[in-house]
Amino acid sequence: PYDYNNIELFPFTRCCFSIGDWGIVSALPRILKELNPNLQFYIPTPNWISNVFPNVNGWKYQGIDPAKSVELVFANNPYVQYFDTGNFTTVFSDHDRCNRFGNEPLAKRILRYFGVDEQVISKLDVRPELYFTEEEQLIGNHIINQYTNNNQYGCILLASRLEHLNNCWDINIPSIQNLLVEIRKLSLDKDFKFFYYSSFDITKTYWADVFNITEHNFINFANIKDCPLRIQWYIKSKAAYNISYQSGFNDCVSRYSKHLIATHREGTGETTCQYVKYFQPDGSIIINT
Repeated sequence: PYDYNNIELFPFTRCCFSIGDWGIVSALPRILKELNPNLQFYIPTPNWISNVFPNVNGWKYQGIDPAKSVELVFANNPYVQYFDTGNFTTVFSDHDRCNRFGNEPLAKRILRYFGVDEQVISKLDVRPELYFTEEEQLIGNHIINQYTNNNQYGCILLASRLEHLNNCWDINIPSIQNLLVEIRKLSLDKDFKFFYYSSFDITKTYWADVFNITEHNFINFANIKDCPLRIQWYIKSKAAYNISYQSGFNDCVSRYSKHLIATHREGTGETTCQYVKYFQPDGSIIINT
């Protein structure tokens, strides 16, 4: 019912609050500003989120305050401003959407609801985007050079915010089987260097049969001093490949490298990121362009 051309103030919130939930809509502020230069995009402060959504702690993971996920994702973003309690009487949300395709990025569904033409939507790249400070880039580049000598590398993430998936998945699942085929086809199972994080000891699983895991070519993010989440994002953004279980944390850098993802459910729905290769549990492969 809305026309983005007639909106000047655009206060927006998600109604779920993991890092990935915010990440998959992080291109919206720039896109809407480019479509309508008069539009001002606002996102909520953690204080607003905590006040309006008292159940926000249901998204807590590893002690991270989920109300602060918005700040982590949108740090340094020049296309957003923050709003707090009392600033607006009406706030748009991710429920303001118009669905057309089963496996389609949420950002496109939201843009459609606000009247963006279908031909425009079909040509947009709505993959998540992050904005790094010079200091973050310097720290990230130092770590990359220290461990890779600025040679090509990849990143691996084998963990999940969902407890029942936070383990080593069965090697016989088609999604894992097809992911392994792709890894070998690209020769990433040789002496390719990786930064990685895993919720389990990968040296005691089939991953040790896939890769040549040594302390020199497998660098555990958990063992790198002064490497918080945004620095990890920067390192991932410079990788040639990101290999992982489907993860909102990795979704946030899907714009910047090739992503090979094993999924745990049929379809990728609104969490679909463009150009990512999703290996499904039924053996199919999803790539949204």
